Amino acid sequence: MRQGQLNSVIDRRYSLDEIQDAISYSESGRAKGKIIITISK
Repeated sequence: MRQGQLNSVIDRRYSLDEIQDAISYSESGRAKGKIIITISK
């Protein structure tokens, strides 16, 4: 990572309230990177 040879690709971000949408998107096979679930207080 320090050498810049490893990159994370974030496809989409969802809030915890949108978890069902995130699951549907993940199962659709269209994701090209990581799907992030944001949990806030």
